[in-house]
This record gives sequence, structure tokens and C-alpha cells, in this order.
Amino acid sequence: VTPRPAPHPSHRTRPPDLAGMTPGGSIARDILFFLQFLSLDQLVQQGEQEWRGALVSRIAGACSDDAKYVQTLNTADLAGAVLAQSILVRGGIATRAELQDWSLDTQRNALITQNQHHTGLPTKIFQMDSTLNNSMRAYSTWIYQVESLQLIKGLSDIAAANLFSFSTMAILPDHGSKKVGLDCISIIETYGTDKFLGVFHSADESQKDIFNVFVATSTNLKDWKVERMILKRASMAKIYSGPKFPFDGVLILYETNVESSEPSISGPAVAGAWFASEQDLLQGNIGYQFASHRSISEFAEGTPNLISSSILDENSSDRSPLNCVLNIGMHYLHRRSSGEMVDQQGYALLTGFDGKNGWLAFPATLSNEFLLKQGYLGKIGARSTFRFGSRTFFIVEAQKELDNWASWTLLLGDGIGFTEIPMHSPQLSTSFANPWISQLGNYTSTSYIASAFVPSEGTWGKREEAGELLYKFQIGGCANERKTC
Repeated sequence: VTPRPAPHPSHRTRPPDLAGMTPGGSIARDILFFLQFLSLDQLVQQGEQEWRGALVSRIAGACSDDAKYVQTLNTADLAGAVLAQSILVRGGIATRAELQDWSLDTQRNALITQNQHHTGLPTKIFQMDSTLNNSMRAYSTWIYQVESLQLIKGLSDIAAANLFSFSTMAILPDHGSKKVGLDCISIIETYGTDKFLGVFHSADESQKDIFNVFVATSTNLKDWKVERMILKRASMAKIYSGPKFPFDGVLILYETNVESSEPSISGPAVAGAWFASEQDLLQGNIGYQFASHRSISEFAEGTPNLISSSILDENSSDRSPLNCVLNIGMHYLHRRSSGEMVDQQGYALLTGFDGKNGWLAFPATLSNEFLLKQGYLGKIGARSTFRFGSRTFFIVEAQKELDNWASWTLLLGDGIGFTEIPMHSPQLSTSFANPWISQLGNYTSTSYIASAFVPSEGTWGKREEAGELLYKFQIGGCANERKTC
């Protein structure tokens, strides 16, 4: 591994108090980050009062109420108001300019009217509930069906995909003719070619509950050649490369599971490896690595994915992750008051590829609360982020019943609220987990590669669909079908 160079003197450095901050949940920060009102590196330099102020400013700029009144609202009501405004605009009910002539009560009533219209439930049910909970109902029942119907169709209808492959397998090097499933594979298109790169994990034969990550190549997404093992004691790897990212080379985010005398790094934690080129990846030549120190769970953190990234110092020629800010999605293992252990959603800021001093993680409080209220009582685990039109979307796995593998479900959302993707396979499998989606070409492309793990418990005896699912599909329409992309 290449030694870490000293930081460039003109690099934008992390806030001086970053290491001393106590990671904790904030629904104000959640909204400002996931709805892309402020960047995470901006948010960590502020506190709850500044976050509330940013919400107040956002809300007051799109309603007829006086800003002084908006300031009197508690944080939950501020969250409900800003989400209601977002939903009304995204749903084509009003423009942001039109909302300036509406009071918050008028906006709330408009949201309630839409909830009643799309669900058929009595208006009284919604009137008795908070604006925040009404926003949650809109997320789960109608907003994505209105604004992103073609996206949902493309994701859900596997039989209509351009190409699909169930129970995808390949031969491991140095294992004779033994085939293994390409479990939890993430895939990218090699830029400028018709070749695909994928990383997946497979169980270590000598150690129970330990996995290793391999890299594989394909020209058709169905037949794969495993090139080599690239990471030991690693799993849930996600691969990122190409001109859409600020870094050169190939970035792998993964869940590491090492043994250490230091409690914060022993066991499952978020980690990453950077390869200077695709050739280095295929040869297993790691350029830089990081491993995070767990901070929001004493038990486990993992299943990382890249939400967004930016350059630290534009004047530097360094295009490695050492000169990047990475916003990372993750899960953490949480003990409920009932004693149940469940995976919950979180997110983190990684500066300069430094997993100790440049790492700060937070629970995604609002989405965790929303999903629990929607009836996802088990684990909320791995996720993938992608662009469609001008919007960033998330796909996340969620269990309706704790430890019931037949209840794994895929959800579509914006990081705050989600709706179920009605997955439809030829053999009518009902359980899907560990999602990945990658956009082919540039940000204007409507072609995607996706993968998901299909547990055998959800195939109802038709085991030919169990294992790793890969499919390639085209999406019609645009990210908001009421507007031009």
C-alpha cells in the first residue's frame, strides 16, 4: 500500500472541532443533507440552531406566514412543513413560487387532500395527524408513483428487462471447477468499452462468518470470469469509477471485519480501498486504504455506499480520494429497548480518506422512524444511490419482520421517505435484498444495470431464481413526468 502523503497545505481541512463532536441524530440535519439543501461538510461545521435556522429560511421563503411565526415551530413541525412543501412541488400541486401565497395551514390542507385522494381513507384520519406524519404517508403511498412512475416500472419488471440472469455464478480461481454465487455483486461498465467489472464476496472456507471480496469481468453480464481475490475479511463491496466521479481510478467501499485490541475497529466497520487504474484493480494492487472507527454503534457498522463526492482542493493535481470529500451511506447495529438487535440507516462524512480523524458518522433518524412507522419492523440494511434525470434516488433493503428472510423488500426513496418497489419476477419471487444500481453512460442516460440477492425463502420452492439476480433495463419518461428533464 502506498504511504499516505502529507496533506496539501491549501487543502480544505475538516472543522477543528470535528473529532470532538458527539455523533447523534438530528432530523433537521437529515432533511438538509438528503434533500441537498446543504452539503454534509457544511453541516458538520454548524449545530442544531443553525440547522433550524436553515429550515426556517427555507420554509419562510415559500409561504405567506411571517418568518417570526415559522421560528416558533418545534423541529418536528419545521421538518413536516419543509417536507410538505417539497412534496407539493414534486407532485405538481404547486410551484415553489405559488406556495409563497399559501399559508402553512393551506399547504398542510393541500397535502391532506392529496393523501385522501390517493388512499381513499377518510380525511379525518389525516387531519388528526401531524404534518410530518402526513408527509410520511405521501412518501409511502403516492408521491413516487406520481413523479417517478417510469422509474418504478423499470426497476420492478424484471421480465421486461433488456437482459436478466438469475442465480448468477462463476468459478473461483484455484478452486478447480467449483462455482460460487456472485453474492451482492456491484457492477460498472468499463468506460468506453463493452466490458463490465464487478466485485462480490464469497465465504472464506477456513473461517466461519468471514468473507473475502473478488473482482470479476464479463462482456454480457451473464458469463463472468473471476480474476482474483482483492480484499480479505471483507464483504458488501461497492465499486465506483468513471468521469462522473471527482477521483481517478477505482474506488471500492466495503465492510471490513478485522480482529483488533482496539474496540472501535474490531469487528464489522466501514472501509475503502482505492486502485489507481482498472488494471491495478485486476492485479490487486491497492493504492490507498482506510478503515473507519465505529462511533454510532459499539456492535457493528457496515454496508457502505457512496452518496456523493467532491474535490477538496481544485488547485491540486491530486485526483485520488486523499483529495476528496466522500458522503457515505451505511448501516449500524442498534439495540432496541426490547433487546432486539436491528440494522438501522446512517450516513457519514469521510475527508481525505482518513478513517480515524476524517470520519464522522450519524444515524439517519428520520428515515429510521418513518420506516418503522410504515411497518418495516426488522433490519434496514444495504442501499444503493443513483441518478435519474436531475434527481438522486436511493434503493434500500428492509425487512418487514425481524430475521424473516422471506420478508426482505426493496424500497425507493430520497434518503428521507420511501415507497415499496413492487418487484415482479418470472417465477413470482417475493423477497429481494442487497440492491445495487449503476447508470450506464453519463448522467443523461436512462440505461441502468441492477443487481439484488434473492433469498431462497422468498422463492416459495422455485429455487431457480434464488441467488444473485442481474438485470439491465431502460427507463422511459423522465425523473418528473410533469416537467421536462
